[in-house]
Amino acid sequence: MSGSHIDEILQLWTASLLEINPNASGPFRNHRDLYETIDQSTFVDNPWMSFSLSYGGARPEMGPIPTWMTTPTEIWYRNPRQLIHDIIGSPDFQDEIDYVPYHEYVGHQNNHRFHDFFSGDWVWKQVVSINISTFSA
Repeated sequence: MSGSHIDEILQLWTASLLEINPNASGPFRNHRDLYETIDQSTFVDNPWMSFSLSYGGARPEMGPIPTWMTTPTEIWYRNPRQLIHDIIGSPDFQDEIDYVPYHEYVGHQNNHRFHDFFSGDWVWKQVVSINISTFSA
């Protein structure tokens, strides 16, 4: 994702927090701050890897060909499975991850607040619909 798109998402994230707290700020100032945080992570056992991706579909028969159709894009990533293990095992995130779904109600009208994934109805319904006999020994 381009830096400008990341900046836009971070601005939207901050705006959503301002609805709750007028003094709130997002987790990152901009894409450079996000990149620096990623680069400073202590997950040294999970090195960066990359691959090149090129468009292989049909191209316009007339007119200019967009550069994204002709230019390979380099994709950088870390092993997602290892990254999740590292995050869950990190003491920095000990009290920051919701492992169970919840419903949160706020305000004088007791409005249901959908703040993150585990506060949503879909995940709540998935858990309460699990058959307990599945886990019997």
